[in-house]
Amino acid sequence: METNDELNKQVAEKIMGIDLSKICEGDLGEYYDGWMCFACGKSGSWGEIDEYWNHTIHPRGYSDNIADAWKVINKLQEFGFLVDIFDDGCAWSVTFVHMDDLDTKYTADWRQSIPAQICEAALKAFEGGKEHYAEAQPQSV
Repeated sequence: METNDELNKQVAEKIMGIDLSKICEGDLGEYYDGWMCFACGKSGSWGEIDEYWNHTIHPRGYSDNIADAWKVINKLQEFGFLVDIFDDGCAWSVTFVHMDDLDTKYTADWRQSIPAQICEAALKAFEGGKEHYAEAQPQSV
């Protein structure tokens, strides 16, 4: 199981198509005892002034925040994936399948939070289901 930071980076780059090496052009503002970028969510102290002006894009909290995780679901749906989020009374599970191959299921480790499960299963689906969308444009579902 990966850390949430590693999952967030992989999701941002592989699924969301975000180049994390680029300088962020978001608006910055005061946040508690430091600053925060309102576009990417990166934050720091005022002593890190170079980071303030020239910070690279910081991945959203896809594996920590259900609203950000839902953006991952929406992105995979554009490529023809369906999601099943299931509660059996003991634990939740997240599974993705592609509309062209309903027999192949991409499921996450159930011992994680729902946002982390969404990210893990989405990465498995995106890597494992490439033959279904490699040449295709995003689909409307």
